[in-house]
Amino acid sequence: MKELVFKDRYESLVDYLKGFSYTTAVLRDGEALERRLRADGGQHRGGGAYVEVRFAPQLHIGDSLDMLDVYLAIHRGLKRATTSTTASRRSARASSRPSATA
Repeated sequence: MKELVFKDRYESLVDYLKGFSYTTAVLRDGEALERRLRADGGQHRGGGAYVEVRFAPQLHIGDSLDMLDVYLAIHRGLKRATTSTTASRRSARASSRPSATA
């Protein structure tokens, strides 16, 4: 894994972004996404009072998930992680836009 994903140095942005293909490959169903967000959102238990999750929902769409399913899984995971605490939560999505070519 270290040679493929967690390199000390990347040759290019493309080389760096290749590592995300491994993570998104295992986060292609609602249960996996929810579980991951519940774990990430649970960071507040370590003393943090704020969690901000950034993700690209289009990378999680597949045979079993459409865009709405992705958002609902993210919401459920964060809600479960922060329900019984005072931690605030916020999610930010990063989407790629179609290029405006003639």
